Amino acid sequence: MKTIQEVTPAIQACLVNAGKLIEAAKVSSKPGSHHIAYHLAALALEEIGKSSMVFMSAISPRPTEEGEQLGPIKWIDDHERKLFWAIWLPRRENLRDWKTIPESLEIARTIHENRLQSLYVDPASPSPAGISAEQASGLISLADARLNMERLKEFGELDDVRKAELQWFFSAIDNPELRRMIFSKGSLDKQAEFGDDFAGWMKWLHQQFDEGLGGALS
Repeated sequence: MKTIQEVTPAIQACLVNAGKLIEAAKVSSKPGSHHIAYHLAALALEEIGKSSMVFMSAISPRPTEEGEQLGPIKWIDDHERKLFWAIWLPRRENLRDWKTIPESLEIARTIHENRLQSLYVDPASPSPAGISAEQASGLISLADARLNMERLKEFGELDDVRKAELQWFFSAIDNPELRRMIFSKGSLDKQAEFGDDFAGWMKWLHQQFDEGLGGALS
């Protein structure tokens, strides 16, 4: 496991590359090339998301017993996951706003699907789906805004309790059944009751699973 200081150069390199991709997207955004600009903006968002994944990998306290590293870093080659981390972009001093995760996952999926449908030519359907000027400019603006937010971030270590909470959470959401229950209405309503007490909600949620009560969260 690396420290925050050790991964900071990689984080900064991701953000520098994201800036270059955004500038390239702005230049490319013209009639007939909006799909290219959209793709470049999506790539910029992926680099921004990757920077968050690198950061989160540094706060995971330990690998699993099988030696597998938990946390976002193991999804580094997953386009939708990188887009998700750029879109959700949790404030690192307040890692508790899980309610927006399902919506952010859906937005990431849509961006990726739009990119694939418009970027490549399918021989069976030679006319790829088009990307409008508004779609391209909207995604460029989103990438620009997210990049500016990231540039203002200050990195810091988390205590062992919060690291353990996050490790358990990442392990749980990697399980489709547990993920469904974590993002269920009952679970998120309970999270709202805990408010700022993230640790309390996570402890309660973990206890529900340990006692076999997870199904009641739906």
